[in-house]
Amino acid sequence: MTRDNLKSAFAEKDVNSQYKLVDSFLNDEPSLRDIHFVDQLIRNEGKGAEKSVRIALMSSYTADSMIPLIRVELFKRGISCEIYTPGFNQVSQDVHNSTSDFYKFAPDVTILTEAFTKLSSSKVDDTDSLVREITSSTQSRVLINTLFPPMHLANGLMDHGNAQGELSSLRAVNQGLVEIADKTKNVYSFDLASLVSRHGELNAYSPKLWYTSKIPFTSQFQQILLQQWAEMIRSFYLARKKCLVLDLDNTLWGGIVGEDGLSGIKVGDSYPGDVYSLIQSQIKSYADQGIILALNSKNNINDAKEAFDNKRGMQLTWSDFAAIRVNWEPKPRNLESLAQELNIGLDSMVFVDDNPAEISAVNQVLPTVETILLDGNPIENLNRVSELNCFLDLDLTDEDRQKTQIYQSQQKRSELEENATSLDDYYQSLEMVATIEQGRLDDVVRLTQLTQKTNQFNLTTRRYDEVQMGQILESDDWVVVQMRLADRFGDNGLTGLVMAEASGDILRIDTFLMSCRIIGRTAETAMLSYLNQQALDLGYITLRGEYIETAKNAPVADLYPKHDFVEVDQYWERPTATPLTSPEWIQVNQTQAQVESSGK
Repeated sequence: MTRDNLKSAFAEKDVNSQYKLVDSFLNDEPSLRDIHFVDQLIRNEGKGAEKSVRIALMSSYTADSMIPLIRVELFKRGISCEIYTPGFNQVSQDVHNSTSDFYKFAPDVTILTEAFTKLSSSKVDDTDSLVREITSSTQSRVLINTLFPPMHLANGLMDHGNAQGELSSLRAVNQGLVEIADKTKNVYSFDLASLVSRHGELNAYSPKLWYTSKIPFTSQFQQILLQQWAEMIRSFYLARKKCLVLDLDNTLWGGIVGEDGLSGIKVGDSYPGDVYSLIQSQIKSYADQGIILALNSKNNINDAKEAFDNKRGMQLTWSDFAAIRVNWEPKPRNLESLAQELNIGLDSMVFVDDNPAEISAVNQVLPTVETILLDGNPIENLNRVSELNCFLDLDLTDEDRQKTQIYQSQQKRSELEENATSLDDYYQSLEMVATIEQGRLDDVVRLTQLTQKTNQFNLTTRRYDEVQMGQILESDDWVVVQMRLADRFGDNGLTGLVMAEASGDILRIDTFLMSCRIIGRTAETAMLSYLNQQALDLGYITLRGEYIETAKNAPVADLYPKHDFVEVDQYWERPTATPLTSPEWIQVNQTQAQVESSGK
């Protein structure tokens, strides 16, 4: 794609297509001229992104050359941004001056990054002071970068064996910086020192740029670094991919099990089998982080299952997969079927295959599915699988880590529903227990996550960050209700949230959502019943709801009329004095909230 082609196409496409166009244009080691061209295009013609973020790049070195890179990398991920930089070497002055431009800018994300010059014993304390000042005076998340090694060691090779040398001091300081992030809410560490080490100091550093312009990094390494920062910032605000769908032959093992047999496929101790074992281990680690695993392979199912059950060296088991399509159906059709079974969007899926024809078919038929093409080199495949940043989430919850078990339980519910004589019998046989209570500060991470990532059963799709959620939970003007739902097959965790704001005698429902995995079990009625009673007890006369249509929430368009709300001036209202009965098949454990709205 040429620049002229990109510019013409850019003007005609919607915002989602613009992301893909930019990603495609910059795919193969783009030049700085290309990046600046795209940056200008984004600023002039970029359409509104899903999220807009204000970023303060607080650097002790010259970072102006990074600004176009930040804008472009974030735009590729669906985020537009404004960027603030302090004067050269003015980070501390900006942060410790309450009237500085830094505070007027009011950043959403603050990146602290510093070049190694001369270490002092107070470096960790100085950084801790900066972080405390920022987090107490702003709502910004803070990303602390570790210090990267100096370009030249004063004592050369002798420093490597010196416990008092520069490198030892650097490691101690970096450990202190990581500990600051570990102990402080909304503060995260990024191991810049390890990134430099991985790519090599000779590739990362530019002595010429450093000594002439105080820019430490080569343009190529700046691109690598900004890709990493962009992924971390994306993880703060946008939903990560939920499901990793995998082929089998030459993907999870070498060879074709249907042709080579169990003894002929490569997985285990010696090359290339040892690499395929590492690929499986990496995939298993994604499952441990809450990513749903699924299979989509053209194979005989008995051959595939035998490999998992009996082949030595396998790190994954058949039970690690929440859904399985091992058959001879077209892979796009299987992906649609998997999405339906798991009740997730196709845009939440990542499909990995070694066959270019299969990847091409999925790209054409299901363009919202992200695809990863593996080649014939297992080591390169291991690198690709290990670097799937689309699964990054820095705020994992217990619910995230249990996703596979949760979806496997869902399969059992589906089987029960198919065999039930009626819907009411199905509900009764589930033996559902809902724990409904006032929103808890202890659950602020999960509650925030629900607002940011729930789309199907979400009446308004308003997004909140942790700081905002914490303020709402502590406010006397809000009533927040959360729900956990369990049944005979397992605990679904914290999956329901209602946030309602006081307005005179009206309690206005700002947010009403439930996780997609409990849709269709009438739990929404139990939540509304609880909220209606609570509103009545607190003296509110009217419960007011709102439905804002989105591309994904059509299934809940009739939620309010189904519960006896009447449309009034684009809202839905019901008198709290009218009882709203919870379903008889849900046992509700209630903890009445001890809250009072202002003026009540």
